[in-house]
Amino acid sequence: MDNQSLLEALADIAFTAGHCKYYNGDSREAISEFIRWAKEFEELHKNTDWDSGDYIETVEAFAVVKMREQGHTLLGWPANAECAATEPAGKS
Repeated sequence: MDNQSLLEALADIAFTAGHCKYYNGDSREAISEFIRWAKEFEELHKNTDWDSGDYIETVEAFAVVKMREQGHTLLGWPANAECAATEPAGKS
């Protein structure tokens, strides 16, 4: 995994969390989670051809699923349509 790709995934996950008003009460733990999630996302999609898939939709859905799996409060959800996603693209 290259650093640029990992950093982009991390930034997109953090942006999505902010958009969904994610709050777990501990900013340091949240940052650690975002880093773990970005690494996991990159590993899951290391062979994905983003020319034939929607990266933004996929990373946003991945982040929402991870936040919900952790049972953390999404203060903007479900009013925020993007925060109501249930499965990342390509998973069922």
